[in-house]
Amino acid sequence: MSFISRIGELSGFHHIDREFLSGNSYALLGAFRQEWRTVRRTSSYANFIISGIFNVIILAWIARQTTNPVAIAYLALGSSLMLIWFNSVFQVGWALSDERWNGLLDVSLISRTPLIVAMLGKSLAISIFSILSGSGAFIVVLLVSQHPLPLANLPFSLASLAVTMFVIICTGFIFCPITVLIGEPSGFFATVMPFGTVCSGFLYPVHILPAALQFIARGLPTSWAMEAVIMSTTGSGSNWDIVVKLIVALALAVVYLFVTQLLFRLVEWRVRVTSTLTTL
Repeated sequence: MSFISRIGELSGFHHIDREFLSGNSYALLGAFRQEWRTVRRTSSYANFIISGIFNVIILAWIARQTTNPVAIAYLALGSSLMLIWFNSVFQVGWALSDERWNGLLDVSLISRTPLIVAMLGKSLAISIFSILSGSGAFIVVLLVSQHPLPLANLPFSLASLAVTMFVIICTGFIFCPITVLIGEPSGFFATVMPFGTVCSGFLYPVHILPAALQFIARGLPTSWAMEAVIMSTTGSGSNWDIVVKLIVALALAVVYLFVTQLLFRLVEWRVRVTSTLTTL
């Protein structure tokens, strides 16, 4: 093969790669827009508020009884982040199951776009909606608790919150293929959600948990990210300690994304090869 023909072949491959990436980008954006139109309906806001805002108000009233800045930060920020996590995990977890039950999973599988790309667009729409709605819960907490949020280190506080939002999206996305593979999401969520509430690290320090639950909590990126949020807002940790916890949180989030990609491949393999989805 001549050098000129080799260059032409490589250019053809690069052109195909660009088309593939461009097509996936359009598919991601299209899935995001389609899901965004669904979640922004009035009923979605109502369901979000009814499902968690009263618990947030109770926690805000508890925060009103203390002047401890760490406790205030956990209750003010943690309760809002917990509401975001709960809504994101629950709705994202049902997204692929809804595709299956609505008869749309077959269409997604015969498309050239990988299934994970389309579901990522939907999951991002759900997660961003949860974050925007959760900001309203945070305002409610501040109004009810009547305590200002401590901000000892504003740049690190913003960075920690950004990382926390990212790991919330990652931990929610992994439930998307899992709920399809297990076949019965309702019972699964009834088991997972209490553990998430206890071990996520949003409402209290992980170190006060029993040893077994601490081990589980350390496997969740949210627990590391939340500790960085508390340290940066209250000034209870050095900048280096905050950076280390953020790095660990991001590393765990990457692991979650890698496992999620493997689970999506398993979903596709079961449909295309074995024609079965349930029973792990």
